[in-house]
Amino acid sequence: MIRVNKFILVAIFRSIWLIVAAAIVLYIIGQAIVTDREIVYQIDNTDSITRDITGWYPEQRTIFLEEEHSLQLRSEPLYMQVYTPIDFKTLKVAGDIYFKSETVRLGLKQEDGSWEYRDVTSENFMFEYDLSQAQVKKNKLELILSVPDLTATSTVTLSNNWILSLER
Repeated sequence: MIRVNKFILVAIFRSIWLIVAAAIVLYIIGQAIVTDREIVYQIDNTDSITRDITGWYPEQRTIFLEEEHSLQLRSEPLYMQVYTPIDFKTLKVAGDIYFKSETVRLGLKQEDGSWEYRDVTSENFMFEYDLSQAQVKKNKLELILSVPDLTATSTVTLSNNWILSLER
């Protein structure tokens, strides 16, 4: 019979447990680090607060149309906050908004407190914002949707297919 020293066995098992523990810790850290070049958020109008998106708010300014999963504006402006885990260079916003002759503007909050507005001229739109001067508070960007000439008879509806894309 081969006689195995108990100290060698303990050392072997201790090494195996250390390797397993280190692998688990590295896996968990690796999952927490964002290495993607792009993050894409799909806006869900049924839930105004999610882990990564807050908005459109205040909710009292919208009516949820259940059959279309869309939001109809009652008053303005509306705000949205978007979580950014790391620094990105651009934000692309695309979606559909249904309106008649109202002036619709989408803006991104800047470091100096101003808004970088883009005028929505068609129902299908896609805007790209440079994030170098954007205000980031607590890892969140803030968007504003403004319809300055909204009246009680206006019908401005946000579809459920808005996509926000952050790119490095």
